[in-house]
Amino acid sequence: MKAVGVIPARYGSQRLPGKPLALINGRPMIQHVYERAHRAKELDRLIIATDNIKIKETAEKFGAEAIMTSPDVPTGTDRVLEAVGHLDYEIVVNIQGDEPLLNAKGIDECVKVIRETQDVEIATLAERITESEQFFDSSVVKVITDNNHNALYFSRSLIPYPRGYESSDGDIDIEKLLKGIIYLKHLGLYAFRKDALMKFASMAPSSLEMIEKLEQLRWLQAGGKIRVIEIEGRSVSVDTQLDLEIAERRMLEYDSIPG
Repeated sequence: MKAVGVIPARYGSQRLPGKPLALINGRPMIQHVYERAHRAKELDRLIIATDNIKIKETAEKFGAEAIMTSPDVPTGTDRVLEAVGHLDYEIVVNIQGDEPLLNAKGIDECVKVIRETQDVEIATLAERITESEQFFDSSVVKVITDNNHNALYFSRSLIPYPRGYESSDGDIDIEKLLKGIIYLKHLGLYAFRKDALMKFASMAPSSLEMIEKLEQLRWLQAGGKIRVIEIEGRSVSVDTQLDLEIAERRMLEYDSIPG
């Protein structure tokens, strides 16, 4: 089964316009993402799909294959499908363009589980939450799974709720929480069987998706399964200037992390 990776890179961003071109340690973020994704051994091809000629030209300067897509597609998933839906690949990996500390081993794990497990149509990644400020940060998406590592739910809220971990003043005791329960942070990378990607894109947004603003809930609410693979890492999803600064620090401090 041949696999293609696609990095959707939209220029417009409400909180950080031109985000893919934002510099991190002197190089544009999209270059960091591409170079890390390029380390994946299970991809047969890697493409940047963008709506902006500056991003395309920048990508081509550092040696990436880049193609133009419509500025009107509603989501990154739709952009991925537009880019490669007509190509002959059985597995399509949606690689987020705002994860400059991407662990390429996660790409390989997602592709392998689809190749090796017949009933897995979509695979995604998660890592353990180890920083107290992430528990109640709505930009940090949490995921809980069943015993077979399939997602039960994704949420911007803290799930599961840690009943019994309240301190004397009624707030949750974060130090106790860190020691007592494993919480998983969802990383927005998805590997699809191509027919699942096409089915997903054809479905109308679901009610849960609209509430949480998480498109993966569309698939779960329709009864589909998403396999969740836990990996090690210190990922940063860049949405603000502060996120950029955090990514810069972590890249210098933790760039020895595999991937």
